Amino acid sequence: MRLLALALFLWLLPASGQELLPYVENFGKTDFGGDNQVWGATQGADRALYFANNHFLLRYNGVDWEQYHLPNRTIIRSVFADGDRIYCGSYREFGYWKRTNGRMAYTSLSDGRNLFSGNSNNEEIWKILKVGKTFYFQSFNDLFYYDGKASGKIRFPSQVSYCYLIGGKVYVATVNNGVYILNGNSFIAVRNWDALRDNVIHHMERFDGRIYTFTKNDGIFVEDGRRMVRWNHPLNDIISSQVILSAKFVRGRTLAIGTALSGLYLVDLKTGHWRTINRQNGLKNNAILSIGLDAEDDLWLGLDNGIAHVEINSPVSILTDHSGELGSVYSIAKHAGGYLFATNHGVFRYSDKTLNPISGLQGQAWKIFPDDGRFIIGHNDGTFVVNQSGAIKVNEVTGGWEMIRGRFE
Repeated sequence: MRLLALALFLWLLPASGQELLPYVENFGKTDFGGDNQVWGATQGADRALYFANNHFLLRYNGVDWEQYHLPNRTIIRSVFADGDRIYCGSYREFGYWKRTNGRMAYTSLSDGRNLFSGNSNNEEIWKILKVGKTFYFQSFNDLFYYDGKASGKIRFPSQVSYCYLIGGKVYVATVNNGVYILNGNSFIAVRNWDALRDNVIHHMERFDGRIYTFTKNDGIFVEDGRRMVRWNHPLNDIISSQVILSAKFVRGRTLAIGTALSGLYLVDLKTGHWRTINRQNGLKNNAILSIGLDAEDDLWLGLDNGIAHVEINSPVSILTDHSGELGSVYSIAKHAGGYLFATNHGVFRYSDKTLNPISGLQGQAWKIFPDDGRFIIGHNDGTFVVNQSGAIKVNEVTGGWEMIRGRFE
């Protein structure tokens, strides 16, 4: 059974429907002291969270925020945790941070190696991968590598969106020419994935033995034998128009999809049901630039303006409502398919994402007492019994602060 958390500052959703949603904690520039956009999030071996925040590397230990600049003060586009090092990519620069004497110190892996010359003069590092002992730093035109000693670069066959590590192989999603796989220092085109040509790909990941591909403007595709076909889910038609920016499978149960226009979609992969978290019910803005996971498999969203921590694996859910209809909650009881609330505005039944008042129980209600399939209500106007058919007054004595089960002889 999931618990229901109702804070004293309970918010209210629009009247179109109310959902039980994960707890969301938002952080803005005034909280972390950085810039607006957050391009990546990762958790280090020290359990602190690290963020690529434009001109800043942010570190958050759950209490305090720290801010760091690269020596050349360029924009940080990517972060990747490996042991006690936090690798990052920037404009014509990549390297790692390591904590020394309570502060993060930076070591460049590209400075002085003449990697960003010629056609690579204006490259930024948007993705960092590790295969074995080799690190790959991806720009839109080149794949730079560093194996602990040697470094170099490999030119992509055409401009790419991003690279992804799947099953120990580096998949390269190009903008116009489909998907390639890195093979040594060259690339092999993936055949029979014609559906992905001329599609900008913003995430690829294997789940349940099949590769899922998340395109910017054409929805989600899934591997079917040797082909890529559209994901057979009703959400796919909806999300195709929302501009997919990021995605992540979590614990084999949840699919998180970040969009540019409508916030975060959370899909229950066992039931197919989905929920949406956006500006109306929890987020500061709707553009989810990046999705990171912590050790508890909760989400850290890099937003176009800020950071959001979404506790998708907490047993606590939040019900919110903006109309003021619900009022202050004094008692809660679980019933089949939902909950009952006793409030200063009456008694409400919540089920199927809908909150409805129970007729005859308007006004101050103090207590809900479950009693063998029915519910006894302590109300300013007397004592009532609520069952599936409605409310019946059983006692004229006003009030009902507390009830206990007793035995009379």
